[in-house]
Amino acid sequence: MKDLIRKLLVIDPEKRITTTEALEHKWFTNRIKPPDIGATPKAVEALEKLRSRKRLKREILRIMINYVNEEEIKELKEVFRYFDKDNTGYITMKELKQVMEELGHSLAQEQIDSIMKSIKIDSTTPNINYTEFLAATIDKKQLLTKERLWNAFKHFDVDDTNQITPENIKEVMNRVGRKISDEEIIKMIQEVDL
Repeated sequence: MKDLIRKLLVIDPEKRITTTEALEHKWFTNRIKPPDIGATPKAVEALEKLRSRKRLKREILRIMINYVNEEEIKELKEVFRYFDKDNTGYITMKELKQVMEELGHSLAQEQIDSIMKSIKIDSTTPNINYTEFLAATIDKKQLLTKERLWNAFKHFDVDDTNQITPENIKEVMNRVGRKISDEEIIKMIQEVDL
């Protein structure tokens, strides 16, 4: 660690190491170990199954993740760190493919593209953020408690009428910066398995 700090404290910016070089320093790389082997395959399996999940369901899961405590996601946090090879807080397509191969899952580029597309909720970035990863990989039985379902419902019931309308969905999506058309909302609602 002293070596890393010494390299970071060099006054001359031309001689100082870059942030990328700092993150590649042995102090960091020795600390980022593969997570508990039991959690990683479960996460990979969840990512592969996610391709069939509907958009509204993904949105609901993303909201429900906000009601999960740190202890419940401790293992998944380590799995995310393992996937996020360059420590940016995002998982790139390259990183996803690399980890899948490390774990013995040889997938075609189309399959990787499909997984990425199905995980992405926020279309402003091509990478997977932490919340999207959690929503994709968390054990749904653990997540779907009565209290969390009610909180998610109330999140969408913006006018407190005890029903969710297309207008409610549009307002919630707009709040988080996702401008979607009325046609897209109708399609989202039609996709939901009731």
